[in-house]
Amino acid sequence: DHGCSKYIVIPAMVSVEERGGHLTVVRRDLLVWDDRCPEPRYINHMFPTDREAVLAAVKRRGSVLRYASPELQADRDIVFAAVSSNGSALQYASRELRADRRVVLAALNNDLSAL
Repeated sequence: DHGCSKYIVIPAMVSVEERGGHLTVVRRDLLVWDDRCPEPRYINHMFPTDREAVLAAVKRRGSVLRYASPELQADRDIVFAAVSSNGSALQYASRELRADRRVVLAALNNDLSAL
């Protein structure tokens, strides 16, 4: 348990999917850890590629960018939100965005040691 007692639940995204010939309502929540927890706990195993879930998570905790797919680590909006929340998240951005002036300035504005 690592002393984790409080989690932030990113709002669910609900979809209807066909499974085995039946329509099923699928709820995708993301559980993000609090500061005492060493690792995130996810309900949604699709999190690394789920743009809306990643965007919501990095707005609250920029370092979650490290768990995103490479495609989302190269997404300017997601990376900008991440570095605005936590400047050190810049290290998880794609090479191209680590060289982007706007992204780097946002990271430095949040954390002068981001470089």
